[in-house]
Amino acid sequence: MLIGRFLGLVRALSPFVAGSSGMRYRGFVPYSVLGAGLQVTLHIMAGYLFARSIDAAAQYVGLVALIIGTVIVVSVIAVVSYRFLRVPANRSKLVEGMEKNRAGRFLLALGHRLRPGWDWLVGRLTPGGSFGLEVTTLFSIVAVASFILVAYTEVVTGNPGPTPGDTTAIDVVEAIRSDWLTDLAKVITGLGSAFVLLPLVTVTATVLAVYRKWAEAAVLVISMVIIHFGVDFLKDSIDRPRPAGGLVTASQSSFPSGHAANSVFYIWLATTIAIRLRPNMARKTGLILAGIGVTALIGLSRIYLGVHYLSDVNAGWALGALSFATLAVAALLTGQLRKN
Repeated sequence: MLIGRFLGLVRALSPFVAGSSGMRYRGFVPYSVLGAGLQVTLHIMAGYLFARSIDAAAQYVGLVALIIGTVIVVSVIAVVSYRFLRVPANRSKLVEGMEKNRAGRFLLALGHRLRPGWDWLVGRLTPGGSFGLEVTTLFSIVAVASFILVAYTEVVTGNPGPTPGDTTAIDVVEAIRSDWLTDLAKVITGLGSAFVLLPLVTVTATVLAVYRKWAEAAVLVISMVIIHFGVDFLKDSIDRPRPAGGLVTASQSSFPSGHAANSVFYIWLATTIAIRLRPNMARKTGLILAGIGVTALIGLSRIYLGVHYLSDVNAGWALGALSFATLAVAALLTGQLRKN
């Protein structure tokens, strides 16, 4: 599912194959999201990085093809081996053969010792159970967000001016700009400011503490601290000039967008309420979508108001998602280890 996103024919057929083979939707989604995110971001970043040099892009084609081919071969071997070993008679024959020599006996003993830990790790990374699905989804977010953040950082470090995507976004904004939309954007962008978020974070952390949700409270507070210092560090390191003619006052440099990074809080809040605080609530999907919508609108308002480029906002979202997802994975794994 993951590798198939990079192959045109497989990408088109994989949903039908998954459905006809009886694959569960909750098992299909995490790997599909991860594969789609990586495939799209890889192609977009390749366009940015090699837009001016087709020869440079061609030099990497062979390497990328080799890597993808190696991954496919290894994946096929792994799947065939797994299906072979699922048959009890095949496993018995393999074990009998390994017991006849010293190296085989050593590997069998080592495998028996590592088997419980391996089974636990596979269960955590395999979609199906609630905990396994959560960890798989969070790992997908970490992978995509870290790639986006690193890629955009590399792009704007070498060229602080607007990227082709930034220029397109600026053209769209100029085409739709109006007085009432400007007033609305100024209200929405305030939802990502420290003036609004600091009280919200304080109240949320207090409520989580009252409900004895210590892990969730720790993830919230530490993530917001990491985002704050991460944004300041990148702004000082990249020192990218802001777009000219902004409609609101903004300090510091442009990359990344602090409002966009902080706005990921709304997605985290909606997800925490729906999954951790009120797991039996109705319309939890609507609540999570509302959180995503608020986060998206805050980031887009920064582009509309002319104080950030699209790449600044994308990097800000990636930084926020990376911080929350990484700490959430750590909290889930720590909690499960304590239970075991």
